[in-house]
Amino acid sequence: MSNHLDPTNLSALQFNIESFAATEQACQHIIDKQIGIISFAYCRTFNNGTRLYLSNNPEWVKHYISHNFQEDVAHQESYAPSGNLKYALWTGFKEDQVFASLRDHFNLWHGFTIYERHQDYVDLFDFISYKDNPQIINYYLHNLDTLDQHVQEFKEKAIDLIDPSDKRKLMVLKNWKFFEEIKSNSLLDPEKAKNFFKEIKFDSGKKFLKGELAYE
Repeated sequence: MSNHLDPTNLSALQFNIESFAATEQACQHIIDKQIGIISFAYCRTFNNGTRLYLSNNPEWVKHYISHNFQEDVAHQESYAPSGNLKYALWTGFKEDQVFASLRDHFNLWHGFTIYERHQDYVDLFDFISYKDNPQIINYYLHNLDTLDQHVQEFKEKAIDLIDPSDKRKLMVLKNWKFFEEIKSNSLLDPEKAKNFFKEIKFDSGKKFLKGELAYE
């Protein structure tokens, strides 16, 4: 990806910078350094190829847009929800330059995504920790109800921020692919997931591999 900012998405970047304080307030109940949730991101991708993206980390948003990561089709294909997927551990995704950049340049990793499908768009809610904190996965998998509640509270607090009627908030994707066109993703690569759960000593790994926690 080029690190030349597409002027088409300059307004989306400016919106993120201007609304940082409001975004930080809207996800204040989520960030918990003691637990290990350091960052939070929200992404709404519409069927027409536009995207609303918010984060409590403005430097990451600037990096994301200035490097045109929204155009990374490989990232979109591995990160997109397939079927009735509701939960995803980032550890199971394929390696790509977006994840690598977040991990290597911002020291952030071990994310957990909650998906919500709607008729015209898909919402993604990302909970993110430090890259040296794999144990946060235990918290995610044992507190799904709490994370779901965090999402609902965020939507209530951020109702004005995520209102898409102001088009300057939206990124315009040139390399857009409908989620329905993506055949599969690498979320539950069995061998990779098995090794990961073994490393963090999570005793419900087999249950997760069956998809009971990943799907509605």
